[in-house]
Amino acid sequence: MDTFGERLRFARERRQISQSALARAIGVKPQSISEMETEPRAAASKHAVALAHALGVSAAWLAEGTGEIDMRDRTDPTPVRQLFAAALTHARTSSGFNDVTALAKACGVPEVRLNDFEAARDEPTLDELYALVNATGLSLDRLFGLVRTPGGEDRPLSLNEPAEGGRRIYKE
Repeated sequence: MDTFGERLRFARERRQISQSALARAIGVKPQSISEMETEPRAAASKHAVALAHALGVSAAWLAEGTGEIDMRDRTDPTPVRQLFAAALTHARTSSGFNDVTALAKACGVPEVRLNDFEAARDEPTLDELYALVNATGLSLDRLFGLVRTPGGEDRPLSLNEPAEGGRRIYKE
């Protein structure tokens, strides 16, 4: 599977989810899912975060075709945007960016977009994700709020779980 669309269709069919059901899960029209499965990645990039979580697949696998397909633990019901917002805020600060303005300059993503991500008002496109990966030095999975267990498996990071340095990544 070489393209985002091929991986999306594979993951959807593997989970036996209709295009309509997946569309409802991420808040788009069913036609949008069809387009994402058949057009270049740019058509799907706005919804990449939500698609990966809705389908229970690794963000890195869906976006790039790398790593393992499955997310190991899907028990955390926290909304995708909230998880991404918390993970991005933690990634920004742990990468040495004291504020959104500094990260915006480093990655080329507009500051208003980064503020929307950290406030859980929107999701990044794939291009924005790649820019964030390059600026922070973190993996896509880490930006999606996944952590590697001592056994080498990826699992979602809980919002109440201490991050590196013993700090929680999300404050209620």
